Amino acid sequence: SRYRQDDMLDFYLLSRARFFITSSSGISFLPLLTGTPLILVNITSIMLNMDNSIVANPQRDLMIPKKYYNSRTKKFLSLREQLQFEAKHQDYDIFYQYNQQGIYLVENTAEEINAVVQEMIDRLRGGRIYTSEEEALQARYRHILLSAVEKTHMTWVDARVGSVFLQENPWYLE
Repeated sequence: SRYRQDDMLDFYLLSRARFFITSSSGISFLPLLTGTPLILVNITSIMLNMDNSIVANPQRDLMIPKKYYNSRTKKFLSLREQLQFEAKHQDYDIFYQYNQQGIYLVENTAEEINAVVQEMIDRLRGGRIYTSEEEALQARYRHILLSAVEKTHMTWVDARVGSVFLQENPWYLE
């Protein structure tokens, strides 16, 4: 290419960004250095081994996970079922295990990503006030998550889940 890559320019642009949208890739660590809020989309595993951690801040960052569809039962896995599966298969290639069980990952839709982006924009503008229903859903999510984590030696993606995602997928918190 005619243009030279400049890592410092990448870092500068990130430091000036209002927020950063990423998946669970290596670049998700860069916003930690600048304090740039993260939106994590298409998160594949909520509980992680320490070497695969995604460092997030629930007061600053938002996330939406992929959905896990069980082709045998013809339904999506709840958060509790997903975490149980992750804990059981933490030392194995978990995606191979999902495939063996007929469980397939479903990417976030454009509408889901747009909703979590709008939530972040509203938060950054200072105009986002969460309803008691939204806070109750977050509390339920955290309760399920922390109950599963305390039984393992794993860490977790500690970000607030997009409110619209939780509202539109009530089965997720069953």
